[in-house]
Amino acid sequence: MTDRLIPQLKLSEFTARCLERLGLAPDDARLVGDTLVTSNLRGVDSHGVVRLPHYATRLRNGTINPKPSMRVQRTGPATAMVDGGAGMGQLVAVRAMKEAIELAREAGAGAVGAKNSSHCGACAYYAELAARAGMIGIALTHSDPIMVPTGMKRIFLGSNPIASISLSRRLVSGARASTEMETRPGITLAPPGSTSTCPTVATAPSISLAAALTRKIAAAALRRASSRTYIGVVPA
Repeated sequence: MTDRLIPQLKLSEFTARCLERLGLAPDDARLVGDTLVTSNLRGVDSHGVVRLPHYATRLRNGTINPKPSMRVQRTGPATAMVDGGAGMGQLVAVRAMKEAIELAREAGAGAVGAKNSSHCGACAYYAELAARAGMIGIALTHSDPIMVPTGMKRIFLGSNPIASISLSRRLVSGARASTEMETRPGITLAPPGSTSTCPTVATAPSISLAAALTRKIAAAALRRASSRTYIGVVPA
């Protein structure tokens, strides 16, 4: 296996140059690049620079506007809505969080929605904007359907990520699904952590934060032990 460590600044500059070539304004390109590289530094490589080809495809085919005209509408003393103008999701999310911070300064709390946007990357980046402003920040979004809800036969729900300050996690169908299973006739709920091949016994997922972090660490170790090239990022 070959390890290649790329300095943070070098990767950020490369990413920003790519996005500029795709039509983004220089400041916007640097901001989006920073969100991607920050995800790599946090160990969330799935939302790092690996997303760049996807964004390039959408910018080229016109489904993302490289220079959107965003509009903010105040809908109440502590609420607002951002129309992202079909721009990069990162730019829309940052604008929404900045508006939420301003609302919180004025009213004690701020809640801002966003529409006409696109994939925004890792939500933790935006929650941390609030934390740096001395506030408690929460950022959340929907995602494409990837899960089958209880009692259905087709994929319907997304992972729907949520970030609070610097803790980012995804919703799972654990406790609520367990409760629903208990109320369904003919279904017996097995203890958490157990398995069963009986069609009338449902297993209840039990996922704690510690377990989730352990899985992250184990996955990173396995990735490093693989035979493919691993590209990492190191702080400047």
